[in-house]
Amino acid sequence: HPMYVNMHLKEIYAVSFGDLKKETVKEVWNKESYKRFREIRRNMVENIPWCGDCPYSTLGCFYTKTNEMDCYINKPGCNECIYSVNLAQCNI
Repeated sequence: HPMYVNMHLKEIYAVSFGDLKKETVKEVWNKESYKRFREIRRNMVENIPWCGDCPYSTLGCFYTKTNEMDCYINKPGCNECIYSVNLAQCNI
């Protein structure tokens, strides 16, 4: 879905780490991709860039076009998410 943030349009894609119809919660929880996701988010301020402070975010920066990856190479990119600056608590 499209989202307007930091004075530009961004395409937001769904993020999924598994399918509970086919896997147990434990299997999804222990996937390397989900472990990495959780580890990076333990210290969001250090591990996730905030594009709102970057002058390139309004100048067409590649990393602000979607949530697929940020400029720290985190996948998915949470660089313009309100959770990454502790405005709210992420439930993923």
